[in-house]
Parts: sequence; C-alpha cells; structure tokens
Amino acid sequence: MGPGVMLALKRMHSPCLGICKDIEHCLKRCKDLLTQAETENHTLASACTALTAVLSISGDTIFDAAIKITRPSGQNFAVYIREGYGIPFKLQQIQDCWNNICRALSVCDETSFHALWTFLQCALNSLLNPSPNRTVPGFEKSNARMCFYPPQPPENSMHIFVDGADLVLCVNFYSRDKFTYTAGWTRQFRATCIIARLQEVLRLLSEAINAIEFCVDATLQ
Repeated sequence: MGPGVMLALKRMHSPCLGICKDIEHCLKRCKDLLTQAETENHTLASACTALTAVLSISGDTIFDAAIKITRPSGQNFAVYIREGYGIPFKLQQIQDCWNNICRALSVCDETSFHALWTFLQCALNSLLNPSPNRTVPGFEKSNARMCFYPPQPPENSMHIFVDGADLVLCVNFYSRDKFTYTAGWTRQFRATCIIARLQEVLRLLSEAINAIEFCVDATLQ
C-alpha cells in the first residue's frame, strides 16, 4: 500500500465501520479449516502413472503415506510414511498460513487496516507461492528426507508441498558424474490432487482482502 492508501485508511468513515467483524468471522473459519483434525485421504497420480500415492492428512501433517514410483530405468520401488518409521511430514505452508491468520486476528479492527491487509496477503501467499527449492533438484539435502522409509538413495529427491489448493508430490531423479560429482540428467515426476478445505481458505482470504480494498476505494472517492 502506498502513502495515498495509508492516508485513506486514517480517514476511514462510517460505511466501513464494523466490516472487521465479518473479516474476523472469515479468519476464524480459516483457522478451523487449516487445523481440521479429521483425517483426509487423498490419492495422487502423475499423468504417465510413473508416480502414484495415497496420503492421509490431519491439519498440516501427513502422518501416513504409500508412494509408488517407477524409475526412468524401469525399476519399481515404494516409499512410506508410517507411525514408528521416521517422522510425520509437516506441510509448513499450511502452518505459515495459520500463523499469519493469527497475526491478522490480533489487529482485526478498523484502525489497523494496513497491518491487517499485510498479514492477510502473507497468509494468501503462503499457499500460493511454494518455495522454489521444493520443486527443483537439490532438495534432497533437506531434513524432509527423514520422513520417508526406507531412506531415499542419493540419486532421487522427493518433496510434498502446497500450490494453491493443490497438494503436489514431486520426485526428481538425477545422475552424478562419478568422477566430478557434478549433476547430469534430471527427470521430474509430479502428481497432484485438490484439497477442498484449502480451496475454501483461499476463497475466504480473497473475500477478506477484497473487503479491505473496497473500504480503501470508498474512502478515496
């Protein structure tokens, strides 16, 4: 927001008073959706069927998964997330979104529209903009590898992340020159599915942001 918008917020008039009650209701609903304890089961498959998976999610955590992969060489193998093996897989983007929504709720009044808008935009971006290193080779150095059983070989890397309302499973296969240890060819498989509750969170966040921007526009007129 620029200086003109900030001045408009300071001059906020009666048509916008009380709008934060509606925004607060939206945000509380978002919190409930993001921390939903009910188990969701999702099935993912890549277009070429080289990658398939069944994942069980509660809140922001994948606590059970069976992932089947066909290597470029034709060899099949399976990877699991299981209780007692490794650690649960945390979808950090959902946690980041929840954290920003909590911050937005702490400033949810008509005198703090700029801060409220900022936190809402950060919450939205948490889901819409996955970190680049989640989708490219090299992520095998992350502790996320500890979630999968059996341990992953060094020639492939795997990650699960959120892209909007899509849950994305990404597997990279790559080769290294045994003399120089530099990366050679790389091949990537992706499988996705939609998480309905994240669709609703995105809708509610967009509505809340639009409501704030409506008040700004009304004040500038």
